[in-house]
Amino acid sequence: MSGWAFDDVMVSKVEIMIDGVVDGAADYGQPRPDVAQAYPNFSPVNVGFTYSFTTIKFSNGPHVLTIRSTDTSNNFALSPGVMVTVAN
Repeated sequence: MSGWAFDDVMVSKVEIMIDGVVDGAADYGQPRPDVAQAYPNFSPVNVGFTYSFTTIKFSNGPHVLTIRSTDTSNNFALSPGVMVTVAN
């Protein structure tokens, strides 16, 4: 999966959560010129992330996926949960 996150300070980590539990840390800091175009007054540059979600660790059926972004001041934001269905 991939996405983007930025903050008025600086994002220190992006974590992927499944059913409210951290599954792992995303690879954060990739270029996202589309985000910079959408937010020209903020000028975010390397705000993209990617994560490989390994479904075999989870039971078949519905799960809630959430992204938690943390800044360098340890403030965090949670994305709205998204329902995903695992079918191994």
